[in-house]
Amino acid sequence: MFRDENLRIPLLYRRDRKRDPDSIEDLIDGSYIEDLKNTNVSWNNIELLPRRKYFEDWTDLPLGLGIDEFSPFKRSSVRLWPMQLTVFGLPPAIRTLQEYQICCGLIPSASNFHETSSTIEPLTSSFP
Repeated sequence: MFRDENLRIPLLYRRDRKRDPDSIEDLIDGSYIEDLKNTNVSWNNIELLPRRKYFEDWTDLPLGLGIDEFSPFKRSSVRLWPMQLTVFGLPPAIRTLQEYQICCGLIPSASNFHETSSTIEPLTSSFP
């Protein structure tokens, strides 16, 4: 992502913005992200070495995973569940635009989809 000319400047948003400590202007200003910034990175409750904090480097990107259901055909029991990543390190005005969304999977299902952990495991296992 950092090599893409169209993304390089927007990805500097989190590094360059001046945060007002007395207000929440963006999702990344919230207490959850602030707590993570003071937490050592771990995987399966084991701290990774060398020790480092979440979002310690400006190239560490906060991501959000969205999963939703839709039926592609009328009168069909087939359901599709797209999995989409949102890069919360981009400016709020553009982070939800289609060209900045990352489609990382499409899960077909014949009924309501309840078991997400086994389906998203390949995706989540690639992130510490």
